[in-house]
Order: sequence, then structure tokens, then C-alpha cells
Amino acid sequence: MIQELFSLEQGEAHKEEVLENVRQDVKFIGPSLWMLIGAIVIASVGLNVNSTAVVIGAMLISPLMGPIVGAGFALGTFDFALLRKSLLNLLLCTLIGICVSALYFWLSPYKEAQSEILSRTSPNLYDVLIAFFGGLVGVIAITRKQRGNPIPGVAIATALMPPLCTVGYGIATGQWEFSAGAMFLYTINCVFICVSTYIIVRLLKYPIFSFVNKGQKKKVQSLMIALILAVAIPSAYFAVDFIKKERTESKINEFLDKEFTKDGYTILYKYIEMQSDSAQVNIALLRGKLPTAVVREKQKAMQSFGLKKVALNIISPKEVALTEETFDQKNKNAVPAPIPDPSIIASVSNMDSKIVEEFKTLFPEKSKVKIWKEIGENRNYNIQYSSPKFDSINTKNIRNWLKMRLETDSIFIQEVIIRKKNK
Repeated sequence: MIQELFSLEQGEAHKEEVLENVRQDVKFIGPSLWMLIGAIVIASVGLNVNSTAVVIGAMLISPLMGPIVGAGFALGTFDFALLRKSLLNLLLCTLIGICVSALYFWLSPYKEAQSEILSRTSPNLYDVLIAFFGGLVGVIAITRKQRGNPIPGVAIATALMPPLCTVGYGIATGQWEFSAGAMFLYTINCVFICVSTYIIVRLLKYPIFSFVNKGQKKKVQSLMIALILAVAIPSAYFAVDFIKKERTESKINEFLDKEFTKDGYTILYKYIEMQSDSAQVNIALLRGKLPTAVVREKQKAMQSFGLKKVALNIISPKEVALTEETFDQKNKNAVPAPIPDPSIIASVSNMDSKIVEEFKTLFPEKSKVKIWKEIGENRNYNIQYSSPKFDSINTKNIRNWLKMRLETDSIFIQEVIIRKKNK
């Protein structure tokens, strides 16, 4: 009963038909090659403009799974001619993918690393699990009479095209650490899709293509084990490092919430700089710098949160002049002057949207305008906006206009300077 429940033979397609389809999918000539190039360009554009939908579209039309699945079938059936053909075609596809994406990003006028690119540069053990189980589902679907819906889902889950294009991005922009990380993720996906294919082929008892002795079988098995270990061990190390950093960041946020936000301090800016075994937290408070005694007290409080190797640096809001570099791949934890939690501010009621619109009309060079009012004794009006450069006369004009418009002198201006990074 249980064996029948988990049987892979139910709904299985004829093995000869499946093998023929696999051999056809390995080939990369004519339409398949043009589909590959099209998918590469689409994925590169999606990564460039940070569009998840476009990246998913590229995953769905990518034919890259063909030679990887072919290699798994070849190893499972000891068809060494198919293995050689699959690996050569996979190498060809990989080189084409890197070259086309590198050319696109080299020609593209916009070369900033977006979150879609950054998410492909730090693989770990979780990516191994996704590739392995995604590959299992994909191969089971391939061996069915009715493939059904799993194939598109597998194409999305075991993303091959985005990391490959990220390698091209790293080459085009000279950011080799991006290329290395993305190439490792691409390797993880290729290896574990191949491994899962090999397992399913052996479980379904596909016929051996040619006679092999025990020595040859052991060589294939040893090769599979070596590949698994070569990819899984560094992935596990990166996963442990990832978990440590996530836990540290979670504790830091808990500390900031309890020791600052709940004590009535408004955090205008937060940047957490994570290192391998330590971290530094840089924050700017609405009320400016704190007395030395208070800072020491806060630093001592960090110990109770298990943050012994974390340094706290409180800076003045005037020192916060953000550049585009603040948000690059090295500073992913930077948070620019967020609006405080609703529990410690009051809205400017229906008047706020009107003031923002008037502000944009009078000062069109400013952007990302936000206005709020504090709760508490001071009840200051706060205005935050972005500007291409600092202009003291312009800031004075803004302050005078707000005083007249809001009928109060209690105004705090937070100007975030956005400077273009030198190319």
C-alpha cells in the first residue's frame, strides 16, 4: 500500500520516448540557440531594471535545462556519448550566456547593482536544497506521460539564467566578486539538477546504454560524490555565515527598538556594517548627538542583547549626506532617513498632502518629500527630502516658507544629498 502510494512508475511515459526527447533537448542549433540568446537579453534587461517579472519570463523561456538533464540521464544510463555531447553543449550555452550578457551590460548606460543582481551573488546551502528538490520535481515531470504544471515552476525555482547573466554583469563592470558568487550559484544549480536527474533515472531503472563493469560504475558514483561534496561543503559554510549575520542583525534591530525607539528617540538613519565576526551600527537621531554618558549607557546595554562584538556609533543628522554609493552592494543594510514609527508621530492631517504638492511646485529639484509631526512635548514638524546638492540659501527659503505655511517655528529639516557616483 505504502509502496504503491509513493511509486514513481504511475503515469510514467515510455522510456524510449523520454530518452529521445532528452536527446533532442540537448541540441543547441537553430531555434534553440536563438531562444537562448533571447532569454539572455531578457534576463539581462530584467536584472538591469530590477524587474522580477521580466527575470521570471526569461527563466520560463530559457532552454538551459536541456543539456543539464541530458548529462544526468547520460550518467544514469552510462551513455558516455550523450554525456560528452551534453557537457559540450552546456559549456557552449554558458559561454554564449556570459558573452551576450557582458556585452549588454557593457553597452547599457545604467550599471548600478540592483537587488535582483545582488540576490544572485551570495549562494549558500539553501540554494543547494532548491536546486536538488527543484531538479527532482523537474525530472519526475519529464518522465511522465502528462508533464503538467511542474515544468514552469521548476524553471523559476532552479534559476539558471539570472546567475549566468550576473556573471556577465560582473565582467562588464569589473566587479569580479559578483562574477565569482554568481558563477558558484550557477554551478550549484547545474550540479544538483544533474544529481537529482541521475537519482530518478536509477530509481526508474532506465536501461544501461552500453556494457559497463563494476569499476566504471564506481568511477561514475565517485564522480557524483566528489561533485556533491565540492559544491555542498562551501555552500554549508556560506549558509552558517549567513545565519550568523541574520541573527546578529535581528539582535541589533531588537536593541535599537528597545533602547531608542521605545525610549522616544527618532532614528533618522541606520546603517549596519557587517563583518565576518563583528559589526558596527551607525545611527543618526532626530534630536542630534547624545551626551557621552548616555552613549556609554547604551553601549553597555548592547551586552545584554548578546552584541559583545558590535560597536555603536551615533552621528549628527548634519553628517548624513548620503551618496549613491551608500546603497551599493557593500552597504546593503543602509536605510536612509525613514519616517518614524506611527506610534511616535502624528500626521499633519489632510493638510500634509497639500503642503507636499505645494513644496514640489515651489522647489521642483527636490524629491522624495515627506512631512510628519512628532508626538511629545516639542511636537516639531519634520520635513525630509532629497536634493542633488546642498544650497544654504535654498534651505533658508524652504524654512521661511514652511514657517509661514505651517504657522510655527518648530520645524526640523532633514535634507538627504544624493551625489552621483564618479564613473
